[in-house]
Amino acid sequence: MIPAMLNVSRTSRFVRALNFSRVPASALCVRFLEGRDGSVAVPFAASLLTLLLFIGLAIDAGGAYSTKAKIDAITDSASLAGVSTARLALLDGGPLGGNAETALASAKDRASNFFAVQMAGLSGIDGAANVSVTFDNGQIRSSVSYTATYRPHLLPLFGFNEVTINGEAVASAAILPFMEITLLVDTSGSMAIGADEHEQALLKSQIGCAFACHDNAPVKGYANSYLYAKAMGITLRYDAINTGIKKMIDEFDVLDPDAKSIQASIWSFDTYYNRKQTMTASRSQLRWNLPSAPAMSGKTEGATKFNEGIGSVLSVIGQGGSGATAASPMKLVILATDGVQDPGRFWVDQPAYRADVAPFNMAFCETLKSRGIRVGVLHTPYIPMPDDWGYMATLGQPSQLGNPGARADDVARVLKSCAGDLYFEADSSDKIAEGFVNILRSANTPRLVM
Repeated sequence: MIPAMLNVSRTSRFVRALNFSRVPASALCVRFLEGRDGSVAVPFAASLLTLLLFIGLAIDAGGAYSTKAKIDAITDSASLAGVSTARLALLDGGPLGGNAETALASAKDRASNFFAVQMAGLSGIDGAANVSVTFDNGQIRSSVSYTATYRPHLLPLFGFNEVTINGEAVASAAILPFMEITLLVDTSGSMAIGADEHEQALLKSQIGCAFACHDNAPVKGYANSYLYAKAMGITLRYDAINTGIKKMIDEFDVLDPDAKSIQASIWSFDTYYNRKQTMTASRSQLRWNLPSAPAMSGKTEGATKFNEGIGSVLSVIGQGGSGATAASPMKLVILATDGVQDPGRFWVDQPAYRADVAPFNMAFCETLKSRGIRVGVLHTPYIPMPDDWGYMATLGQPSQLGNPGARADDVARVLKSCAGDLYFEADSSDKIAEGFVNILRSANTPRLVM
């Protein structure tokens, strides 16, 4: 079962009240100063007490804020636990198959117990939580607020006996979120290499190369290397990616059997962008319109001109929503690629173009995020090929970004900077095939957004 995306908001988290039983500092000085008539002792003693007061305040304020941060983290987790528990209970046996009253009571107990157990691990802190879990109009809402008492170590010497700390976390999720998923599938010539190190070695042993050999030339009686690899049972990146897309569509069937909540579209890109399937809830249309074959490389065809065409996707993808209604769907873009921009096969015989075989420009990612759209990346990385001249002339060269390692290492850094926790590196056919489902599940797990 895929957990729903959560929207979590928190109140301002400051020490709201310093409930101190207070004695004026001047009164504390009285006895110390009684009977003294030295002209230096009085101001010195007053200054010393003031200094000690500030030292105590700094130490204990730091302790209070540190304690508050720990309790805030407990509260966040408790609120997320409440939503997750309620959702799983409500979905037990099918969408909304569970009893709502029982599910909410179970969720409230789970959140309350979590808070209590975690708080018990904080010595010298007294605290209680107020937990509320509700379900209304398809939305689960879990609120956990707390009041805790922190006892300072030094400030009681000055009459400051306790600090009251307040906080709240609120998590919400649609029981079955409305989603629009945009698939961006790399179909350039490089996707016709082996899906992993074993497959690449197998291909190389049979046709003599594994990196820059995905051209459209005949191979051992077959029209090109792709058709030869298919006939020999060699799994290529492209094949594993299509398998992964099919598995994700199967997951749609499990989560949304009535095809009312999840829609998807499919784009392929190589030298050009091609919208294979517009946004649809039809699983048959999605399965029918998978990319049919990777592009074979030529001087101008089969390149990876991702940077030049991404704007065409941005122009139609729109604004992301909460997922609570069909009019405000949660939006997710999944990019499946090796992440390498390639101007075409010019670089093979024209060294000046080899520097253009480089990581994608991921500036588009910030545009999507600013629209409330999440981005996942399924990265099929280049496995180092020190004995392949083409690899060593391009991706095997030193980093172009001033990073340690080779240019190939830049690719993962750039892709990860965009996708964050939705970045998945898949260096085997199995990992590639599971990648789309993994990203989908991760995009819908509980997470703090504030």
